[in-house]
Amino acid sequence: MEHLNLQALADNLSLFAFIYLCVFGAIVMDLWSGVRKARRRHELRMSNGYKRTVDKIARYYNMLLVVSIMDALLIVSQAHSFCSLPCLPYLTIIGALFLCFIELKTQRQRLYGSAVQIPIGPRSYRLLQQRPVRSVLRRPTV
Repeated sequence: MEHLNLQALADNLSLFAFIYLCVFGAIVMDLWSGVRKARRRHELRMSNGYKRTVDKIARYYNMLLVVSIMDALLIVSQAHSFCSLPCLPYLTIIGALFLCFIELKTQRQRLYGSAVQIPIGPRSYRLLQQRPVRSVLRRPTV
């Protein structure tokens, strides 16, 4: 068995930490924008929204951890030397960019509003005839 490149993995640990911190920062900014919008609309901030944020952190970091393990295996096995690429965690970077793009899209939807799509069907049509559109689109308040 050849020598494993553990030094390259140790050199990239700060990059891994920076990537994880960037994803966490994007999640915190999304949470902050959601709280600000709720305050502006005079809505109560319930624990359900905070639970969704914790669930989102768990899901995002599960995915990021999997691609980081794949990157660590590629770095340790020196697979990058075959194609003359620098020794970087490419999969983790791509995964983090994807997650940050999702968070950016979520924040833009909160800022500019998202188009509400009403399912077309006989029940929806009758519902629209019975009530004004605003009452159909409004979420029930608890």
